[in-house]
Amino acid sequence: MKSLIFNQGRAVNLTVKIYSVFLSVIFLIFLLLLVVDNAAAEDCDGITINRLASSQFEFSDLCNVTRQAVEFFKQCGIESSKNFNITIRERLTHASGLPVFAYFHSPKSQIIITDFEAFKNLIVVDSAYYKLPSHDLYKSLIAHEVAHAITVNCQIFTESDCSRVALEYIASVVQVTAMNNNTRQILLNEFPRSSPVELEMFNDFVFYSSPQWFVANAYRHYNQIDNRCEFLRNILKGEIQFPGGYDFE
Repeated sequence: MKSLIFNQGRAVNLTVKIYSVFLSVIFLIFLLLLVVDNAAAEDCDGITINRLASSQFEFSDLCNVTRQAVEFFKQCGIESSKNFNITIRERLTHASGLPVFAYFHSPKSQIIITDFEAFKNLIVVDSAYYKLPSHDLYKSLIAHEVAHAITVNCQIFTESDCSRVALEYIASVVQVTAMNNNTRQILLNEFPRSSPVELEMFNDFVFYSSPQWFVANAYRHYNQIDNRCEFLRNILKGEIQFPGGYDFE
């Protein structure tokens, strides 16, 4: 009799364990579905954006600025992928340990952006960026990274990789182009001197030591060129060489 009760007890315990495992599996599947839904592809006028993580930054804004960047290249006959993976995180850190606004992870073809609320706290007081409307600045930096996602495969134009500073030059032009007129003018007014005519000042050292000057004057320099589309294509073909510099990564 005791043996029967003991066996029945074991059977009940086994049933409870199986039921617990079953509930755990169901819960994990539920969480997975939430993540998948959160990362679901969203259509942006024919462009697919796979957005991972929620954010107060509206999808319509994300769509508009992505489309702006794509159109910048399309106007010069440069087609790009119509699928962009964008991840929004609460905090981003450079390899040096310093927080950053955003970056493009080329091995994963992933644009990674700091959440908008966290981003506002990263802007250095009294910098040129601090004087810009934070929402418009945020959008422009997304455009900057979308430009990197488009130009990372510049090998389709040339057998060798494009230099880092060349790609930063292009991304900077796209960034300032994506700003509205008032925001753009505020930024340019912070650097009132005319842009250099030659490319010598657009190098790695200047980019790292004065990135906001680099961004503003890349835009100025590009827009004083007569045939801008040809200039852009020649950069991507490797026919226009930017000065070398120091590699800090």
